[in-house]
Amino acid sequence: MPRLGSPKPLAAMRVNKDARPDIVPMVTEADDIPDSIAEIARAVAAGKLDLAQNLSVRIAASFSPASPSISPAIKLTCELQVRVFLRDRFTCRYCRRNTVFIPVLRVLSRLYPAELPYQKNWRWSETHPAYWKYAASCDHVVPVARGGTSAIDNLVTSCYMCNSVKQQWLIDELHWQIFPMQNTDWDGLSGLYGALVEAAGAGAELYHRRWMRALQAVSASH
Repeated sequence: MPRLGSPKPLAAMRVNKDARPDIVPMVTEADDIPDSIAEIARAVAAGKLDLAQNLSVRIAASFSPASPSISPAIKLTCELQVRVFLRDRFTCRYCRRNTVFIPVLRVLSRLYPAELPYQKNWRWSETHPAYWKYAASCDHVVPVARGGTSAIDNLVTSCYMCNSVKQQWLIDELHWQIFPMQNTDWDGLSGLYGALVEAAGAGAELYHRRWMRALQAVSASH
């Protein structure tokens, strides 16, 4: 369940900067997962694959199979979602958590399937919890089932945890609030997406071609 009110900011990654680069300290706190994913993505984008493999140990330790299941489906266009994510700086408007661009997670899961497992239907027992807690999604503030539209002013960035809890509820019914857009340079690691796709040899996949086109189109219009 997401925390109502003002959740604590993401914890800073605890890495000894004087340590050898091939020795990677373990990270055990759940809120360090986005920082660890960012470090892995940057290492892959820089061609430091051995370091990225070592870094992936951090997130592997937080994967523990469990049970319930909801299978999220993306119904909005890729381009519209990217517009919402960039407008909101990839920050959940319900809990202010930094979120990660899902295609980035997918590329990293392709590179490190054991450490960051992913299952196409998001089966809980086969998908790393980072997807459910930190993946960026677009949520209808007023659900379509309650008369809402898919106009951009009725869409906000939401982490999947908040999205799966909110479902068809209205904000007032949950006693939640929509936080204002954050002044941050966090981009959900979308700036590394192209380099990651290239490193993974995934450029021919339709999934990634669609998201790359959407990201390029929206970036070009800004």
